[in-house]
Amino acid sequence: MQLSKLIKGMAFITVMSLMYIHLQMKIYDLAYQAKKKEHQIQKLRDDNGVATYHILALKSVSHIGQKLLDEQSVMQFAGNGKVFELASSQGNAKEVSKPSRGSIGSLSFNFQNLFTFSTAQAEAQSLDKY
Repeated sequence: MQLSKLIKGMAFITVMSLMYIHLQMKIYDLAYQAKKKEHQIQKLRDDNGVATYHILALKSVSHIGQKLLDEQSVMQFAGNGKVFELASSQGNAKEVSKPSRGSIGSLSFNFQNLFTFSTAQAEAQSLDKY
C-alpha cells in the first residue's frame, strides 16, 4: 500500500511539475512575441517618420521651385504679356507712390495707400489670347 501511495504522489508531483514548466514556457514565449511586436512597432514608427519627411520635402518651396525652374517642366512664370494693368474709372483716384530703394527700410508710409482699392473701381476685361 505504501508503494501505491508513493507512486501516486510521484505521479502527482510529476504532473504538477510538467504543468509548471509548461506555464513558464508560455510566459517566455509571450515575452518573446511582445518583444518582436515592439520591434515591429518601432520599425513602423521609423518608416512613418521617413515617409512624413519625404512628403514634407515634396511639398517644400525649394522642391516646387526646382520643379518649376526645370528645363523639361511645362510650368513657367507668367510673362509680361500675361500681366494686366487695370485703369481707374474715377479721375480723382490717388496714385500710389512706389518707395525708392533708400526708403525701403523705413516704415513711414501712408496707411491710406493700402486701401486705395476701395475708392477706385476696377474694370475687368476678358481676353481670349490663351
